[in-house]
Amino acid sequence: MQDIFNPGHTYKYAAPGPQLQNGLPGGNYKLWVPTNAPLDMSGGGKYFSDVQESPVIWVVWSLGPRPNSPETMNSHAPLTSDSWYRRTGGGGVIAIYADRWGTQFKRP
Repeated sequence: MQDIFNPGHTYKYAAPGPQLQNGLPGGNYKLWVPTNAPLDMSGGGKYFSDVQESPVIWVVWSLGPRPNSPETMNSHAPLTSDSWYRRTGGGGVIAIYADRWGTQFKRP
């Protein structure tokens, strides 16, 4: 689906585990997840490459109205709260994600 905030581009999707790159196996994708996810998405965290171990099983996000802002380029985006769009003139991602128990969350 086309990202309404970033015309010509699609929404982004990520999940820990096997990935395809240009239709070919590309190893396991490592998703950065905050330590206390999903209750607290700030502070430290770690990368998960196994969906059975990760507290977050998937994330879909938009780069928001300023796709090249420092917040969208955060190395831990889209799950760190430091990368979220806050409507204060800055940039940031707009994300929806699910924990391993199936509960979905949207941010901001």
